[in-house]
Amino acid sequence: GDPSSGRECSAQKTTGLKCNADSECNSGHCVDDECVSCVLDDHCSGQQVCNDNTCITLAGFGGICDSTDVCELGLVCYMGRCGECEDENDCDEDEFCGVGRNNGYACIPKKGIMSGCTSDSECDSGHCVDKMCVACVSNNNCNGQQVCKDNTCITLAEYGGKCDSSDFCKLGLVCYMGRCGECENEDDCDKGEFCGVGRNNGYTCIPKRGIMSRCLTENECTSGYCVNGVCVTCVDDSHCGELACRENTCVKLSELGDTCKEDRNCLSGLECHMGVCSSCTRDSDCDEGQYCGGDEYSNGLMCVDNSQFGSQCKVDKHCDTHLMCSDGVCGYCKSDTDCLSNAYCKGGADKGKECVSKKEFWAICEEDTECTSGICRDDGVCVFCDDTRVCDTLQYCDDGECINVKKVGQRCKDNQECYSHYCFEDVCVSCMADFDCKESNTFCDDSKSHSCMSKKPNGEHCLKKSECESNQCAASGICGDCVMDRECGTGKFCQNNVCMATLQDFATCQNNHQCASQRCDGGTCVQCFRAADCERGQTCTFGECFDKLPAGKPCATDDQCISRICGMGLLCHECDSDFDCDRDTYCHIVDENEATDGEVNRCEKKFEIAAKCLGNNQCMTRMCDNVCGSCLSDFTCGSTKYCENTKPFDPNSCKPYVKNGEPCESSKSCESGFCDSLCGECITDKDCKKQGTICRGTGSGSVMNECHTLILNNRPCNKDSDCQSGLCIGKCVNCKTSDDCISGKACFNNVCKWKRRYGYPCSKDDQCKSVVCDFDRGICVY
Repeated sequence: GDPSSGRECSAQKTTGLKCNADSECNSGHCVDDECVSCVLDDHCSGQQVCNDNTCITLAGFGGICDSTDVCELGLVCYMGRCGECEDENDCDEDEFCGVGRNNGYACIPKKGIMSGCTSDSECDSGHCVDKMCVACVSNNNCNGQQVCKDNTCITLAEYGGKCDSSDFCKLGLVCYMGRCGECENEDDCDKGEFCGVGRNNGYTCIPKRGIMSRCLTENECTSGYCVNGVCVTCVDDSHCGELACRENTCVKLSELGDTCKEDRNCLSGLECHMGVCSSCTRDSDCDEGQYCGGDEYSNGLMCVDNSQFGSQCKVDKHCDTHLMCSDGVCGYCKSDTDCLSNAYCKGGADKGKECVSKKEFWAICEEDTECTSGICRDDGVCVFCDDTRVCDTLQYCDDGECINVKKVGQRCKDNQECYSHYCFEDVCVSCMADFDCKESNTFCDDSKSHSCMSKKPNGEHCLKKSECESNQCAASGICGDCVMDRECGTGKFCQNNVCMATLQDFATCQNNHQCASQRCDGGTCVQCFRAADCERGQTCTFGECFDKLPAGKPCATDDQCISRICGMGLLCHECDSDFDCDRDTYCHIVDENEATDGEVNRCEKKFEIAAKCLGNNQCMTRMCDNVCGSCLSDFTCGSTKYCENTKPFDPNSCKPYVKNGEPCESSKSCESGFCDSLCGECITDKDCKKQGTICRGTGSGSVMNECHTLILNNRPCNKDSDCQSGLCIGKCVNCKTSDDCISGKACFNNVCKWKRRYGYPCSKDDQCKSVVCDFDRGICVY
């Protein structure tokens, strides 16, 4: 109470009530005019600390927290839990900050390749892809001669090496068709070159090929055209300028009357008929009032206007409607049969014939047909007698006279005058058609002499097939056995119109049909063009089928090898990588600089445990550390074992962790991770993570190291390090001097308390807020 009005005893105040001095509070602590639970940790019970003047229990590893202040000494608050770390900076270089026991974050050894992960920081490589630790995610993660493929660093491929893209080939090479080479299209080559397959199946620039050379694509040919595997001059007419493309060769087209073999040899609008270019081949090709005429063997046929009465002609179709051709002149009749019974056909060579009424008896006449009696006597009158009708076999009746029939070559007017019964153009001839020639091996020369002639041997000129002994006249106008290969039958072909036996392998040829194999390459009959033409297990080399080669045999291309790998030294190799081998074998790749003659890559059996090795792929366990073993790191042994290797060339093996208190050789063998002769909880004080603990037993050799709790204030001690406060004066204290206290507090009898206000007791200046203590009165003054 107020000293001027008297004092009285009052009940002490509970936490949270207003106060003027520590004595007013039941806790004994008045801070900023308010009763609080504590000022120092010593004011709280053994496992509590003073936080914001309130006693709280410190949380251990995994305990729930909202700041580091509520965690035990050495722990931090992260993600709402007390733990050893809150990011990678709190851990060693080979550790990451991850979830440990009770969901507290702890420093955990980083994981190896193919281990499960959730972030990059968990992996030794620094790369976590699809929840798995991988070696790389880009080429920057690999060394200079390697690239990143499928998250694994692989060595860049040489010329001819396999690849997926140019990124996997050495500098200067490009990836094309799955192989590293010098080019991938013509733009990469000089003019006059194309990009083609070279050694080891790599693509390289090759000089373009000339006409009739073998090819696969048009860009391989100097002409730019590849047909049926051969370089040619042209493919269509647009490639030949003023000429035309025929059989892939530029040729000049024939005009009307020029010789030809087929329609496409002639100019547009013309047809090839009887070896001559013609504008028509039948009357239906012409307009009304025209016929198809001309010399079909020399000048070609063409459309000609029909002839009128009295005009010259050769056949009926040359004459206009209702007219017919007789004796080379168009008329209304050819003979009496074309007239009515009371008329006869009259006319001459220079005048068209027409039907005239027959003459009555005794009329002047010239021929029997003029007479109704059918007889015109030689005195030029029509008579009734028909003596002329009774003539000998070799005679004919002429104006009442029987006259001997005429021989071949004599002049005549009609067929009855000739012994051969053929009068052609006023001359008796031997024949009009081939069937008129009765002797064998003869034909009728109906284009010139109309005489029977001996048939011609092969090679002679002809106009029709009946002129030839072989009964074949080729389109070129030459007698022969054949015109096309199909006329010769199986096993033969047509050459120069003669059927010849097909040629055997490696004989000289001009086209595929001439070869028994049906394959002509560069003028030579071959067995094959490609491997598909050979039997299974064979390959095609320079046109000949050979058995595919085993490993170690010389080769030029992959197709020649059973393994389809023609590699270093131009020898067949069994493999290029482990992917070419079975599961229990690996690819032993020969060093190009150390290889002996004939030595090639082969698939060899993987080693068992304890065998010496150079890489994981050589071991059945896929774990190599100089020798094949059961593990490479502790991670590969599971959670209850560790990976041990006692000697450099002894196999690694998984051993059970050593329990605390049992003898050990290294910290990695201890389940706790700490070995000091015996497995224990710690080796140094910093190994004790719990706040207020230190390591005891270190270096004893026979006593297991353990983490001991530091001594609380006011309890006996030997040295500062024994105390939780770090200060010992025979007992643990909160302070020795005011320098040991926080700002605003001073050391009172080895306890840090808030500095005193005016009038409060003091023994030192630094115990007062004014930093002035009246030592005579023992109170703080201004």
